[in-house]
Amino acid sequence: MEKIKLLKPDLFVQYKLDIGIILPQLNNDLNSNIVNFFTGHKHFKINRNELSIPSISAIQKELNRNGELTELAYDNDIVELDDQNVGSYLHYAYSYN
Repeated sequence: MEKIKLLKPDLFVQYKLDIGIILPQLNNDLNSNIVNFFTGHKHFKINRNELSIPSISAIQKELNRNGELTELAYDNDIVELDDQNVGSYLHYAYSYN
């Protein structure tokens, strides 16, 4: 089972019912009210004032449900994935050495 560690939770935002990320490298004009919002499935240009900050538990739930968002976040160093099965096996193997 994969465990997802949030490295940059401040990049997760919510628009209506959708949780996604904003990528700083695509939103470099701080004077603009329009940001690029990615849900993993879709890309939207949204007014910054329409975004809210989701809870950590809501972000975790969405990442567990939405593989595309998890992959996008991982590719942009926003989350870290830890495969518990690999870690458990290595711990077990090292215990015999």
